[in-house]
Amino acid sequence: MNEPLKIHPHLAACPFCGCPEVNPDRPKIGRPSGWVTCDHCGAEGPEVFGGGDDPPTIEAIAAAWNTRAALAGGVVVRINLTVGHESP
Repeated sequence: MNEPLKIHPHLAACPFCGCPEVNPDRPKIGRPSGWVTCDHCGAEGPEVFGGGDDPPTIEAIAAAWNTRAALAGGVVVRINLTVGHESP
């Protein structure tokens, strides 16, 4: 289960579906890391680590997501997969 964080106003829209409703998350237990999750398509990442046992800051999580979103160049790519069927 993830620990929801407050919505960060400076997060770029999802580079996969274009949805602006993206939120930073951190696990409640385990690794001291964080990432952003898209509320629409479920895209996550990139995972960011804090120092030692400390979780990363919201700013570090947002910067990693925004870099990924910028690399996508605003291009939305949709992939349709059919699972369990062979191509003719």
